[in-house]
Amino acid sequence: MRETGQLEPFENLDVLADRYARARAHADAPARSRLRDEFVQEALPFAGRLARRYRGRGEPTDDLE
Repeated sequence: MRETGQLEPFENLDVLADRYARARAHADAPARSRLRDEFVQEALPFAGRLARRYRGRGEPTDDLE
């Protein structure tokens, strides 16, 4: 947890995914596209951390990132 009391991105992924799913359910097509882009940007730190964790285990790094 950060000193400010906010969750780290990887701690917050379930909350982020739930928030995305709820917002997307009530959004029109342009808003869904924007929401998806925002979700991806917010999830990138988690994806990078996960890729680093599995680096060197037989999968090409480019496939992990």
